[in-house]
Amino acid sequence: MKAGFLRRLGAYIIDIILLSLFLSFLFSFFPENKELRELENDFLISTENALTNNELSSDEFILEYENLNYKIAREENFRTLFSIVITFLYFVGLQFYKGQTLGKKVLGIKILGISSSPTVFQLFLRSLIINNLFFDLMLLLSALLFNSKIYADINVAVSGLQFLFAILIINMLLYRKDKRGLHDLIAHTEVVRVERSKK
Repeated sequence: MKAGFLRRLGAYIIDIILLSLFLSFLFSFFPENKELRELENDFLISTENALTNNELSSDEFILEYENLNYKIAREENFRTLFSIVITFLYFVGLQFYKGQTLGKKVLGIKILGISSSPTVFQLFLRSLIINNLFFDLMLLLSALLFNSKIYADINVAVSGLQFLFAILIINMLLYRKDKRGLHDLIAHTEVVRVERSKK
């Protein structure tokens, strides 16, 4: 039996919460970038005062914000890459070996390939789309390769694409008879309910 939208959404929320907690725990061992924190605090204080006193136009504020965002993206590139790798390992690794993430296990659903068990490559494709990792990689690379203006433009475009992809996937899961989203179609996978073993 195909897994419905709410069950899949619930499993995904559980996975994201667990993954976020695990990443937060791992990041607690990373050295804190005090200069970056000070830069953020200085930006908030100075722009708040400047805006209050009409010393800063909205265009200047946006430019200052874009520059700060760019600096953070460049400084935090290792953390971003680390998060992407751990997310891949969680979703691809668990689903390849067990067919389920922890969230899917809790809600009794699992991933299947259309004609066989899902391969690592199929799960890799799914994860690129459903976990926004493709977009995360785009932003990571654009922060490393381009200037702040181009990075800001790419960031805006990526945010719009993420929103469109989310709307498309939700509608596909809700209204397609086979309950397959864009990520399922591209990766040739489906999500089904697991029969509970009767004791």
